[in-house]
Amino acid sequence: MRISDWIETASGTPVIIKTGYTFTSPVQPTHDYDNTFGALLTSSPSGKLLIEGRTATGSPGVAVLINAIRLVAQPVIRITNAQLVNGNIRLTVETQYPQQSISFEQNADLKGTNWVSASGGSIAETHGPIVTADFPANTNQLFYRVVSQ
Repeated sequence: MRISDWIETASGTPVIIKTGYTFTSPVQPTHDYDNTFGALLTSSPSGKLLIEGRTATGSPGVAVLINAIRLVAQPVIRITNAQLVNGNIRLTVETQYPQQSISFEQNADLKGTNWVSASGGSIAETHGPIVTADFPANTNQLFYRVVSQ
Protein backbone atom coordinates (compact mmCIF):
# COMPACT_ATOMS: atom_id res chain seq x y z
CA MET A 1 0.00 0.00 0.00
CA ARG A 2 1.18 3.51 -0.83
CA ILE A 3 -0.13 6.63 0.83
CA SER A 4 0.80 9.93 -0.75
CA ASP A 5 0.00 13.62 -0.78
CA TRP A 6 -0.17 15.60 -4.04
CA ILE A 7 0.38 19.35 -4.38
CA GLU A 8 0.88 21.88 -7.18
CA THR A 9 3.69 24.35 -6.43
CA ALA A 10 4.60 26.30 -9.60
CA SER A 11 1.68 28.73 -9.38
CA GLY A 12 3.27 30.62 -6.46
CA THR A 13 0.70 29.58 -3.85
CA PRO A 14 0.79 25.82 -3.22
CA VAL A 15 -2.50 24.10 -4.01
CA ILE A 16 -3.31 20.83 -2.29
CA ILE A 17 -4.66 18.37 -4.86
CA LYS A 18 -5.09 15.31 -2.65
CA THR A 19 -3.89 14.29 0.80
CA GLY A 20 -3.78 10.74 2.07
CA TYR A 21 -4.30 9.17 -1.37
CA THR A 22 -4.13 5.42 -0.87
CA PHE A 23 -3.14 3.00 -3.61
CA THR A 24 -3.12 -0.74 -3.00
CA SER A 25 -0.97 -2.31 -5.69
CA PRO A 26 -2.51 -5.71 -6.44
CA VAL A 27 -6.10 -4.40 -6.27
CA GLN A 28 -7.18 -3.43 -9.80
CA PRO A 29 -9.95 -0.87 -10.37
CA THR A 30 -13.25 -2.30 -11.59
CA HIS A 31 -14.34 0.78 -13.58
CA ASP A 32 -12.65 3.42 -15.70
CA TYR A 33 -11.60 6.41 -13.59
CA ASP A 34 -11.60 4.51 -10.29
CA ASN A 35 -8.55 5.29 -8.12
CA THR A 36 -8.25 8.78 -9.61
CA PHE A 37 -8.05 12.25 -8.13
CA GLY A 38 -7.90 15.72 -9.58
CA ALA A 39 -8.24 19.44 -9.06
CA LEU A 40 -8.77 22.72 -10.84
CA LEU A 41 -5.37 24.37 -11.16
CA THR A 42 -4.01 27.59 -12.59
CA SER A 43 -0.56 27.64 -14.12
CA SER A 44 2.24 29.98 -13.12
CA PRO A 45 2.62 33.26 -15.07
CA SER A 46 5.08 31.44 -17.34
CA GLY A 47 2.52 28.70 -18.09
CA LYS A 48 3.97 25.94 -15.89
CA LEU A 49 2.43 23.44 -13.51
CA LEU A 50 4.57 21.51 -11.06
CA ILE A 51 2.75 18.60 -9.48
CA GLU A 52 4.61 16.96 -6.60
CA GLY A 53 3.82 13.62 -5.03
CA ARG A 54 5.11 13.18 -1.51
CA THR A 55 5.10 10.13 0.70
CA ALA A 56 2.50 10.68 3.39
CA THR A 57 3.12 10.15 7.08
CA GLY A 58 2.94 6.43 7.84
CA SER A 59 4.51 5.32 4.53
CA PRO A 60 8.23 5.86 5.09
CA GLY A 61 10.55 4.80 2.30
CA VAL A 62 7.77 3.98 -0.18
CA ALA A 63 8.06 5.48 -3.66
CA VAL A 64 5.28 7.75 -4.90
CA LEU A 65 4.04 6.85 -8.38
CA ILE A 66 1.84 8.38 -11.03
CA ASN A 67 0.38 6.28 -13.82
CA ALA A 68 -1.10 8.94 -16.09
CA ILE A 69 -2.07 12.59 -16.25
CA ARG A 70 -5.13 13.95 -18.02
CA LEU A 71 -4.78 17.68 -18.55
CA VAL A 72 -7.88 19.54 -19.75
CA ALA A 73 -7.68 23.25 -20.49
CA GLN A 74 -10.75 25.03 -19.10
CA PRO A 75 -12.81 21.94 -18.23
CA VAL A 76 -16.56 22.29 -17.95
CA ILE A 77 -19.23 20.28 -16.17
CA ARG A 78 -21.49 18.71 -18.74
CA ILE A 79 -24.25 16.17 -19.11
CA THR A 80 -22.92 13.65 -21.63
CA ASN A 81 -25.89 11.27 -21.80
CA ALA A 82 -29.57 11.11 -20.88
CA GLN A 83 -31.61 7.90 -21.03
CA LEU A 84 -34.93 6.56 -19.80
CA VAL A 85 -34.06 3.57 -17.57
CA ASN A 86 -36.69 1.67 -15.56
CA GLY A 87 -39.00 4.69 -15.40
CA ASN A 88 -36.19 7.05 -14.41
CA ILE A 89 -34.29 9.68 -16.31
CA ARG A 90 -30.64 8.63 -16.04
CA LEU A 91 -28.13 11.46 -16.48
CA THR A 92 -24.43 10.83 -17.01
CA VAL A 93 -22.26 13.79 -16.08
CA GLU A 94 -18.60 14.53 -16.66
CA THR A 95 -17.40 16.81 -13.87
CA GLN A 96 -14.34 19.06 -14.01
CA TYR A 97 -12.36 16.73 -11.75
CA PRO A 98 -12.92 13.54 -9.70
CA GLN A 99 -15.01 13.87 -6.53
CA GLN A 100 -16.20 17.38 -7.44
CA SER A 101 -19.32 18.37 -5.49
CA ILE A 102 -22.23 18.88 -7.86
CA SER A 103 -25.98 19.31 -7.65
CA PHE A 104 -28.82 19.10 -10.14
CA GLU A 105 -31.50 21.63 -10.99
CA GLN A 106 -34.72 21.20 -12.95
CA ASN A 107 -37.15 23.39 -14.85
CA ALA A 108 -40.27 22.92 -16.96
CA ASP A 109 -38.99 25.49 -19.48
CA LEU A 110 -35.49 25.30 -20.95
CA LYS A 111 -35.35 29.07 -21.41
CA GLY A 112 -36.98 29.81 -18.07
CA THR A 113 -35.26 31.42 -15.13
CA ASN A 114 -37.05 29.40 -12.45
CA TRP A 115 -34.52 26.60 -12.03
CA VAL A 116 -35.05 24.77 -8.74
CA SER A 117 -33.15 22.04 -6.95
CA ALA A 118 -33.99 18.70 -8.59
CA SER A 119 -35.98 16.51 -6.22
CA GLY A 120 -36.48 12.79 -5.89
CA GLY A 121 -33.20 11.85 -7.52
CA SER A 122 -30.06 10.16 -6.36
CA ILE A 123 -26.51 9.51 -7.44
CA ALA A 124 -26.36 5.93 -8.75
CA GLU A 125 -22.60 5.67 -9.42
CA THR A 126 -19.45 7.75 -9.30
CA HIS A 127 -16.21 6.74 -11.02
CA GLY A 128 -13.64 9.52 -10.91
CA PRO A 129 -15.14 12.48 -12.80
CA ILE A 130 -18.06 10.44 -14.23
CA VAL A 131 -21.28 10.64 -12.20
CA THR A 132 -24.53 8.81 -12.99
CA ALA A 133 -27.74 10.09 -11.39
CA ASP A 134 -31.35 8.87 -11.62
CA PHE A 135 -34.46 11.04 -11.36
CA PRO A 136 -38.09 9.94 -11.58
CA ALA A 137 -39.56 10.67 -15.01
CA ASN A 138 -41.90 13.62 -14.43
CA THR A 139 -43.81 15.51 -17.11
CA ASN A 140 -43.77 18.68 -14.99
CA GLN A 141 -39.96 19.01 -14.90
CA LEU A 142 -38.60 18.18 -18.33
CA PHE A 143 -35.19 19.85 -18.24
CA TYR A 144 -32.19 19.23 -15.99
CA ARG A 145 -28.83 20.91 -15.54
CA VAL A 146 -25.84 20.20 -13.35
CA VAL A 147 -24.04 22.86 -11.32
CA SER A 148 -20.93 22.97 -9.17
CA GLN A 149 -21.54 23.41 -5.43
